[in-house]
Amino acid sequence: MSNLWSLLIVFPYFNIICLDYLWLISDIIRRAEVFS
Repeated sequence: MSNLWSLLIVFPYFNIICLDYLWLISDIIRRAEVFS
């Protein structure tokens, strides 16, 4: 049961980190398009 709770706690943070990286990558791509 405690394992399930830890998943519920960790999963949202993991999602936020993934979304943050996706945003960062898309920002880098946009800047690269501007410079080229």
